[in-house]
Amino acid sequence: SSGGADATAAALETVVGALRLPSPGASEKPSRPSMKDAIQHLMSVAPSLPRAVGPALRTALLGAPVTPAFALPEESRILDSGLIFLLRGMTAKLWESGPWQPLYRDWCDGRSFNGLIKGALHYEGPAMVLIRTAEGQLFGGVSTTWRDGHGKFGGCAECFLFALSPNLCVLRGESRGGNYVYLNANIKSYHPRGLGFGGQEGFHRLWLDADFEDCYVLESDATYGSGSLLPSSGLQTKFQVSRLEIWGFGGTEAAAAQAAQRQRDAGQRELSRTVDRAKLLENEFDKEMFFGKTFQGAADSREEATSCRPDEASKDES
Repeated sequence: SSGGADATAAALETVVGALRLPSPGASEKPSRPSMKDAIQHLMSVAPSLPRAVGPALRTALLGAPVTPAFALPEESRILDSGLIFLLRGMTAKLWESGPWQPLYRDWCDGRSFNGLIKGALHYEGPAMVLIRTAEGQLFGGVSTTWRDGHGKFGGCAECFLFALSPNLCVLRGESRGGNYVYLNANIKSYHPRGLGFGGQEGFHRLWLDADFEDCYVLESDATYGSGSLLPSSGLQTKFQVSRLEIWGFGGTEAAAAQAAQRQRDAGQRELSRTVDRAKLLENEFDKEMFFGKTFQGAADSREEATSCRPDEASKDES
């Protein structure tokens, strides 16, 4: 089909373009890499890509339909079929995952951290954060946890960071300390509110603050491997978010678990409101039961004082 052929062509074009991208740490005046070096770099970034050879040939030569999972079920303003192909090649879990589910897209869910939390919190599976900067750079990360850590880190060694443009690299977890992902949605917390990968509180490898105004990446940290997510000349590089999307690839079970937890949270909030109303009624009963005469006496005194004021005013006039 023409759609399958177009998708395959886009995927191959992305791979060819990736072969031309410099690897992180390349010299300022990089020479054209040999085909062998380029392929080795691409395989280190996307080791599952060879599994696409058979399906791609069937689509290109025989007109077989493109793999349905390689198409997005809903619109993205960052991803296309070529980037999906490259991203899926980064891990076996990504390659084998079903259709991705949009958890948050700033252009339709609102550019706010509350919108991000509303869409991604409690998702019980891996999900991918994709960031396009105002300068056109494209990078992101994959997290296996989307629970509010209240200032503590979560995740596991399956979390990783990646850059797609202008450099191509994957920074996989290398830490035993467990500082993979930081998510704090609590407004009243003493800890910074936002989403971070790696590093430590206040010095994350990748940081998105709750206002999306103080976002940055670091050149290195103790959690993820070496490599630059953004071109930089120093330890910290700030960036401005142009587009931000989060896509889940945990399947229907992850989505169902998220929906169930949301329902439990809604029930807990309703229970809290019911308890608050009951306490209010209880306080009103206690006030009437134990202090009724006191409050009534005060009210009577106010009424008497009010009724006396006109008479006093008339005496003053006379």
